[in-house]
Amino acid sequence: EGVGTTIEAQIRFWNEYDEKHNIPVEERTPIKIYVDSYGGSLTETLCMIDAIKISKTPVWGICRSSAYSGGLFTLLACHKRFGYAHSSYLFHEGATSNSGTASQFENYSRFYRVQLDQLKEHLLNTTTLNEEWYREHQKEDIWFTAKEALESGIIDGIVETFI
Repeated sequence: EGVGTTIEAQIRFWNEYDEKHNIPVEERTPIKIYVDSYGGSLTETLCMIDAIKISKTPVWGICRSSAYSGGLFTLLACHKRFGYAHSSYLFHEGATSNSGTASQFENYSRFYRVQLDQLKEHLLNTTTLNEEWYREHQKEDIWFTAKEALESGIIDGIVETFI
């Protein structure tokens, strides 16, 4: 198991706990995920995104230093998003590798494109970035400071005290 399934299990645990104790959603203590990530597995990222999105207990993401690649997309799934003043963020197309026959590579390539399209929709639905911005930058590495992330809707606020 990777970090994505571990985080999914924790989110599921706290949702089950809150349900078992009949805690109304609006009274639940938020689950806080501290993000410091250079990215990682696309499938693990998608697992975390799904777990956060379906969580009735609020999930807050706090970027301490880096939310790069999959770390950025995981942060974007959080119900509230914050960053430390000097945190940084990276959007990019991602990287992958595969081996096998030409047909296997072709099938994987199509599947990977579907996953990238899911991430595109996720980015556009959770930030102020638009389709035109995406088309222009989808094949680049785009870095954001905390201030730029705030302006782009990647984060909701810059942390001034521990939350």
